[in-house]
Amino acid sequence: MLKQGTPVRKRRGGVKPVKMTEAHEEFVISLIEEWPDMSLQELSDRLYAEFGLRVAPQTVSRHLDGRCFTLKELRVELASVNNETNKSKRKDWSNIYLNLISEDYVPIFEDESNFNQHIRRGKGRARKGERAIAVMPTTRGSNINCIASISPLQLLSFSTHLGSLKAVDFERYLNEIAEGLDRFEIRKAVVNIDNAPWHCKAEEQWRTICERFSQDGTSRDWKLIRMAPYSFSCSAIELFWSAFKEGVKREFRERRAEILNSMPTAAETLTARRNRILTDVAQRQSVINADVRKLQAYFQKVQGVIAKASNGEDMPIGR
Repeated sequence: MLKQGTPVRKRRGGVKPVKMTEAHEEFVISLIEEWPDMSLQELSDRLYAEFGLRVAPQTVSRHLDGRCFTLKELRVELASVNNETNKSKRKDWSNIYLNLISEDYVPIFEDESNFNQHIRRGKGRARKGERAIAVMPTTRGSNINCIASISPLQLLSFSTHLGSLKAVDFERYLNEIAEGLDRFEIRKAVVNIDNAPWHCKAEEQWRTICERFSQDGTSRDWKLIRMAPYSFSCSAIELFWSAFKEGVKREFRERRAEILNSMPTAAETLTARRNRILTDVAQRQSVINADVRKLQAYFQKVQGVIAKASNGEDMPIGR
C-alpha cells in the first residue's frame, strides 16, 4: 500500500525493449564470416568494445539463431587448395578428362584409404550430464590399407594391405586394375590417380602392364592420368570411401564385443584374428557400397564440380 508520493503504474505486457539492434547483428555476422570459430563470449566482448553494449553470450546466441546461424563442425580448408597455380592445374586435368569422356573412354577413379581398430563415429548419445563412451581395444593395431578403383557400373578392383604402401605394392594393384578392365571387356578407359608418394613410378608401371596385355593382339586403349593437387571433390571414389567408412563404423560397432573378447589360439594370434575381422568387414562393405545405383550417383555428383574446375573456378570444400 502506497503511504506517500504519486503511484506509478508499472508496465505490463507489450513488446520488451531489445538491446541488440539490426546494426549490432550485422556487426556480429561480419565477425563470424571472417572468423567462424569465434566464441559467443568473444562476440559479446567485441560488442562492448565497439558499441559499449553489454549483452550476455546467450543473447548473442539467440540473435544468431534468428538469423539462421548455427553451430556446426569446423572444416579446415588449406590455403593452397584454391590458389591460382592449383586451379590452373585442375583446369588442365579436367579438360583432358572431359575430352576423353566425350570420346567414349570409361572413367575409372583409383584411390586408397585406411582404418584401424579405433574407427568409430565421433559423436554419440547419452543421458544429460553423462558422457557417451565407446569401449575400444587398448591399441589401435596396424592400419588396414584399402585400395579400390571404380567405374560408373562396377567396382573394378578392391584389395587390402597391412602396413604402409610402397611403389612395388602399387604396381601389383595396377595389375589388378588392368585385370579388371580386361575381365569386364573395357577396351577404352581413362584411369585417374592422385599424387600419393607410392604413385611415383605409376606411368612407367602402367606402360609395362599395358604392353603385356597387348600381346594377345586385342586392341586396348587404357590411359592413366594424374589428377591435379587437392582435387578430392572431383573424384567419385571419395564419395565411395565416405559411404564405405560409415558402413565400416556401423559393422565394427556391432562386432566390437567379438573383437574385444577375442582370444589368441595356437593357430592364430590375437593381432592376426583382429586383423582378419577388420579385413572381412572391409571386403563386405566394399561390395555393399558399390552397387550400380550408388556408383552412378557418385559419378553424377562430381560432374558439376569437374565442370566448374574446367572453367577455372574454385573447388567447393565440404559441400
